[in-house]
Amino acid sequence: MAAQPNRAGQAPVATARPARWARVVLNLAVVAGSGLVAGSATIHFYLWDNEGFRSVPTIGALFLAQAVTGWLLAAATVAWRHALLVLASAGYAIVSACALAYSVRFGLFGWHEVMRAPYVGMALAVELAAAAVLLAAAGALAARWWRCRRPAAEV
Repeated sequence: MAAQPNRAGQAPVATARPARWARVVLNLAVVAGSGLVAGSATIHFYLWDNEGFRSVPTIGALFLAQAVTGWLLAAATVAWRHALLVLASAGYAIVSACALAYSVRFGLFGWHEVMRAPYVGMALAVELAAAAVLLAAAGALAARWWRCRRPAAEV
């Protein structure tokens, strides 16, 4: 936080203006995380369209819904960079990774996935990376919001 004198010439007060580099890093994290969410959505669409998941009952429709939802979330998150959208995108990635892990371990809607299947490892890695990057970005956005709303203390 930078300390600046007030208009009356009194002692400086703390301001909650983040450094320019911090904003740039935060914006890059949001864009990178959104890109990973879009990548996860693209993997699911590819599997639905080209790898036969379109014909798998329940799972096929969920893959298509996941692809569309991921693309929309990624676009909205990059466009508005709001903390709730960043958190929603992180939640998307977490739920997707958890559903994949559950499908590998126990099966899901009658479909039992295996880790050595094409794109399973890549999808899991992309989703976990998206979750990590977006959770960090959401935390930074929440901290910035909190700092900007609390009253400045005198130094």
